Amino acid sequence: MKKLIRTIAIIQLLIITVFSLPTVNATQDQEFVITDGVLTAYNGTAEAVTIPQQVYYIGDSAFEGNTKIKSVTLHSGVYYIGKKAFYSCTSLEAVNNSSSVNFVDTDVFLSTKFLDNNSDDFMTVGNVLVRCNSKSTEITVASSVTAIAPNAFADNNTVTAVTIPDSVTQIGEKAFYGCKSLENITIPKTVTSIGANAFESTRWLADYSGDFVVEGNGILVKYKGKDESVKIPSAVNVIAPLTFSGNITVKAVELSDSTYMIGESAFAGCKALSDVKFGGKTYFIDDNAFADTLLQKVNLPKSLKHLGAGVFANCKALKYVRLCDNVIEIFPYTFAGCENITAVSIPDSVVTIDRTSFIDCKKVVFYIPSKCYAASYGDVLQIPTRNMKGDLNGDDKVTISDATILQKFKADIVSLSDEQMDCADVDIDENVSIKDATEIQKLIAM
Repeated sequence: MKKLIRTIAIIQLLIITVFSLPTVNATQDQEFVITDGVLTAYNGTAEAVTIPQQVYYIGDSAFEGNTKIKSVTLHSGVYYIGKKAFYSCTSLEAVNNSSSVNFVDTDVFLSTKFLDNNSDDFMTVGNVLVRCNSKSTEITVASSVTAIAPNAFADNNTVTAVTIPDSVTQIGEKAFYGCKSLENITIPKTVTSIGANAFESTRWLADYSGDFVVEGNGILVKYKGKDESVKIPSAVNVIAPLTFSGNITVKAVELSDSTYMIGESAFAGCKALSDVKFGGKTYFIDDNAFADTLLQKVNLPKSLKHLGAGVFANCKALKYVRLCDNVIEIFPYTFAGCENITAVSIPDSVVTIDRTSFIDCKKVVFYIPSKCYAASYGDVLQIPTRNMKGDLNGDDKVTISDATILQKFKADIVSLSDEQMDCADVDIDENVSIKDATEIQKLIAM
């Protein structure tokens, strides 16, 4: 999956926190800056550039604006070329030995002679269809192609039908954007990743019947319905980037157990969205997925492993989020601007928190196990820390014993300290009630 591969590579690339620094193998010489196999910058002046053998990924904007380079020679280990890697390299005419490349991201060759002077019906780099210049009305993509790059067919007003072969696994953002005459497209089950707005402004999308546009291997590309409460179909494995973004009608979303990935900005700007129920298999939530929504309380699924940057940024109504084990890092701006968030439960699996993760969260308190990395982070930024929500006996776990203590409290058999009362208020309504006992039972069941 293109987005997942790129995100993992970026995770390896970035040193995003001053509190926990990973070991990075970086080299910088006169020409190349390479970090963990990712070429992040080129400082040379050569007209012909050969990519070093240790590079497997050419990073975003690595050569951007270099007007001297005329040719670049890859090697058999380079599989990915990041956004704008060669953007505005106005002298670039040739890319050699690209057979191993399996994805080319957005605007990689924009404003280069290599792209502008190519008149082939189908321009490919490695196994990637970078641009279609064909004027045919019906097009069958070659079986040698494994990915369709962003904007590959964009604004092609001639094509009416496209057949994509089983060899293709990825379709980039805006790949068919603005193909106003496109009525029919065959997308095989082998496709596991579809980028944002891949089919926007096409007749095919406009005429698609049903509320849910689901294509490839269970990828929800667009929601066309008007319901306030949306239940994601069980056929959906992935919610593509921007699928619901800007929707002002949807108030509640229930994900199915089959949905394992939520794409970048999938629900961003859904101004009415106040409730999300996750399925049991969601493990990847991409950047800004729920930014600028009305979410108030979020219990993230136990299956979750990746919570991207800015996922809940500017969620002004958000009060409480519970992270579960398996999350090891809280990325930049994840909760930035959540000015009313008062409680975040953080497990001891978290070993890295970016210094911007909780920027402008002035009311936040960390609810954590006694030996948790978040405690040191909280100390540095003067964020208060307390026992985990639901952990009334202070044993760093939420168990039946905690539920029993709360039941005894409600029966006036025992009293609770101020800290215990705070931990018992699991539903964050500033009152300890039977609803909190129910919430503790839910935590035990997770």
